[in-house]
Amino acid sequence: MFAIGLPVTVIIVVIVLLVATRLVKTSSNGGRKVIKAAELKALIDKKDVVLVDVRSAAEYNSGHIKGALLLPLPQVGVKAEALLGSKKDKTVVVYCQSGSRSRVASALLQRQGYQNVYDFGGIYNWPYDIV
Repeated sequence: MFAIGLPVTVIIVVIVLLVATRLVKTSSNGGRKVIKAAELKALIDKKDVVLVDVRSAAEYNSGHIKGALLLPLPQVGVKAEALLGSKKDKTVVVYCQSGSRSRVASALLQRQGYQNVYDFGGIYNWPYDIV
């Protein structure tokens, strides 16, 4: 079907990014809340946060913030509730590699009803240890 030979997963990721980016752009301000590394570290230390890594499994396995759950961006729309639960008022912090996917994922989670979603951006902003 695809003459250019792209794997179906790449095509799905591109479609999800395009649709989700449109969702972010069409909302008034996206309702985006940003969190800094020191604030996130304090939440992690208090065990008062659900930390979500929206990168691929390979990226996650190469190093992630301790305690982060893997939820690749293409699965955010279909597996978020299974992973995060139905309690929509918990604090959820999303990150990726550079900040693009986390911005899209945080908007998708907000549209699913999660009320306290924060975008940390990219893991490169994390000055602490990774596992």
